[in-house]
Amino acid sequence: MRIFIFIFFISTNLYASFDMNESMIKTYTHIINLELNDAKKILNNERRENPNNGIIILNQNYLDFVNVIVSDDFTYYKKLLKEKSRIIKSLKEIDNTSPYYLFVQSEIHLQFAFMQLKFNNYTLAIFDFIQAYKLLQENKKNHPEFILNNKGLGLINILLGVIPEKYKWILKLTRFEGDVEKGMQQLDSLINNPQTYIYRTELLFLISTLNLTILDNIDLCRKYLKEIGSDYETNYLLNFIAARIYYKLGENDNCINVLENRPNTKGKISFPYLDYLLAKSKLYKLEYGNAKTHFKYYLKESKSINFIKSTYQNLACISYLQEDDQQTKFYLNQVLLLGSLNTEEDKKANRDAERQIFSHPVLLEARLLYDGGYYKKALDRIEKSKPSNFSNTHDTVEYWYRKARILQALKESENLIKLCFQKSYNFGKDFKTSYFAPMSALQLALLYEENGDLKNATLYYQKCLKIKDFDYQRDIHYKANLGLKRVSY
Repeated sequence: MRIFIFIFFISTNLYASFDMNESMIKTYTHIINLELNDAKKILNNERRENPNNGIIILNQNYLDFVNVIVSDDFTYYKKLLKEKSRIIKSLKEIDNTSPYYLFVQSEIHLQFAFMQLKFNNYTLAIFDFIQAYKLLQENKKNHPEFILNNKGLGLINILLGVIPEKYKWILKLTRFEGDVEKGMQQLDSLINNPQTYIYRTELLFLISTLNLTILDNIDLCRKYLKEIGSDYETNYLLNFIAARIYYKLGENDNCINVLENRPNTKGKISFPYLDYLLAKSKLYKLEYGNAKTHFKYYLKESKSINFIKSTYQNLACISYLQEDDQQTKFYLNQVLLLGSLNTEEDKKANRDAERQIFSHPVLLEARLLYDGGYYKKALDRIEKSKPSNFSNTHDTVEYWYRKARILQALKESENLIKLCFQKSYNFGKDFKTSYFAPMSALQLALLYEENGDLKNATLYYQKCLKIKDFDYQRDIHYKANLGLKRVSY
């Protein structure tokens, strides 16, 4: 009996391998299309017919990862976290001569890293990225011809290249440095490579997202929109990122078109966040009724605790603009009672609800039109009022900031733009919580830098960094610090 068990143990390990067969390719395709039930069926069938296939472990983890990312399910995430060590250990018992041996382990670490980021566990995420990097570097030495190495290496190079200052001590311990430009090149080279065609959707989603959140390159936005083409009509992830790109480009009507032509929901897991985005796009057009419908649908269908506060704040904003005081108070109260403080949007919504203050209706509508890219309409709206019409400092500071941003978008006189930003900064530099003054300082610094006036650029980057405790501080200070580094060279 003992001999039988020993032989069985040896044989299962000998024949365990990584087989990216047709079934596993189909499973991956279903996962990336969010057709998770179909993916589960094929995985279960593969477990019966080919139980020693290591790709099953990868695809199962990928399925769980996608579920967590789309649903924001914290309980599911914690459950997976407890299984992480077991998953990695099981992979180490499979054919270590295969190029997939280290690659699959690195993919598992990367998936966990993104889940860690999702729930603000940044330190753990960085350690997972580093572990994945080590595995891929070793795999590149062992299997230099294995092109999938660049998929993970590109991603890691970008993310470790923009790691926040307070976490750089971790990189110093390991002597790792990211390279954003190299990472983008690595990912870009794979998009239309026949050897990585099955990963094209994932690669397009990743590189487009990274460009939006890190590089902020408009030319690349248009390039990847062209690559996506009409595929946003068949894939939720591409629908999401195409909508985000159009919003970034100030093309709100195209954003609405994408979101209204999303894939059929049949067989796919729910993705109500797309309705949240559609609601915001409708709000930018001042279509209050349509916006309200989609915000309420998000509240009804979402299982996430994120963007709940923001949704109620937007509903309060609509009620305020419709002069419905009772509903406005109700929604502001819901902001304070429900949801989480995980996202910047929710944090700002909560702070605004605590203050119980809205901008002047003219300024609020101008801001909404600006956010949608309707710049001429925004300028017409804001010019209906003058600074002397406002009874509080907040509205005066916002007036000058908002006007500067609109004039910037319309490519008006730079001197006039600087004058408006300067007035916003002067009025608001001592006004706590508002981001208009520090953002005005940042914009002035960028304008001076662009014109080669490094002395004034440095001065205004420093002015921006001196202001503390305001909305969006992390992102604004991050950009100011980057600017200071540029002008210091």
